Amino acid sequence: MYVCLWQMERFPSGQRGQTVNLLVTPSKVRILLSPNGGLLLSRKASFPSYYCFQEVSMSCFYENGLQFECTGCNYCCGCEPGFVFLSQTDLTRLSAHLHITEEACIETYCRYVPMGSFKMISLTEKKNYDCIFLTEKGCSVYEGRPEQCRTYPFWSSIVEDKAAWEAEMASCPGMGKGRLYTKEEIEKLLQARIGNDPIMKF
Repeated sequence: MYVCLWQMERFPSGQRGQTVNLLVTPSKVRILLSPNGGLLLSRKASFPSYYCFQEVSMSCFYENGLQFECTGCNYCCGCEPGFVFLSQTDLTRLSAHLHITEEACIETYCRYVPMGSFKMISLTEKKNYDCIFLTEKGCSVYEGRPEQCRTYPFWSSIVEDKAAWEAEMASCPGMGKGRLYTKEEIEKLLQARIGNDPIMKF
């Protein structure tokens, strides 16, 4: 049985191998009062009705946009161990691009990643930690690539604040150069991840 989880960050090979929620634009946060008392600070987009919360506006460091242009360095596609968790939309698009069934796509190009009581589906890596689809000419499934790959580096964990953006710049030579993405374009890329939740298998 497949179901979908909270949206989680794509951590490609080269992205520290963590998972984070990224469901709202970083210009807002939700301050929550938990049922057991105490405050919770979160960026999740929705919560059970018994949580009381209020939105607090915060300054947006990319108000004037951010520059990015891919240099083809492949950092976000390899070099270090990581995960490319697939949503149902990703799996359907990738399978169609490869002209195979979803089951064959999972069996041939994916792996199950244990996450406690459930498993998630991630693209397989090569022995050198490169993505299974990375070739000398770049991504071999570029038109069918997952949303996580399509939206890099405009992930909420990276555009959360200036410090996070600059930290990522140390590894990605295309950040801070080339095309200027407007605030509206950045937030559209962030919103593209909402509802595109990774697949879970119990």
